[in-house]
Amino acid sequence: MNVFILKNSPNGNSIEHRSSRNLLGSFGEVMRDRRLHPFLVGYILLSFGWVLNTWMPHFLMETKGFTYVEAGLISSVGTIAGIPGCIAMGTISDRLRKRKLPLMIFSASTPSCSPHSSSPAGLPLALFATLSFSINFCASMWVLFFSMVPEVLPPGKASIGLGLVNGLGTIGFSLITPFYGGLIDSTGSYFASNMVIIATSLIMTANMVFFTKETYGGLKKTN
Repeated sequence: MNVFILKNSPNGNSIEHRSSRNLLGSFGEVMRDRRLHPFLVGYILLSFGWVLNTWMPHFLMETKGFTYVEAGLISSVGTIAGIPGCIAMGTISDRLRKRKLPLMIFSASTPSCSPHSSSPAGLPLALFATLSFSINFCASMWVLFFSMVPEVLPPGKASIGLGLVNGLGTIGFSLITPFYGGLIDSTGSYFASNMVIIATSLIMTANMVFFTKETYGGLKKTN
């Protein structure tokens, strides 16, 4: 299907073929490019929040008293929220003709997981489902990174930059998951683990506010 859907750039940008040595050098060059650093940091911190979806069913059953079916329903609502969330992020960004503003707003909204983790047991399932939906809807801002990186880096660096952002984000998620579980085992509760995730969300917001530049329409493409 990709053969029929994917097209080359209408600008006709030529692709530079690199040897393995040049490719490794290109990775190092892109990693040193300071324009990419806020996006690397932001996306890695954002990926830490994905651990909430991994642990959510277990968390809801252990601390809120939900059944397997109820916990699965709440978790599924959050997963489904990513579909309208991703569409909404792109639409809002294009309508505003801004990337940074929606990124800041929805980044600041992600710590809304705080009432989700601190709410007492016995509250209605619909409330937890709504919180799960809102957390994942706001977290859908990740799609903006995949527009912003090519807008801030020249064509010769953009693909490697996107690969680094996505790859390091996945590594970050892989590292935080056992750390999150380890804190639960060592403390006997989810409080410390959830506070770590909320703290990383706040740091991510600060990174978006103070270190990320507006990229809509693309910056001057210079190597």
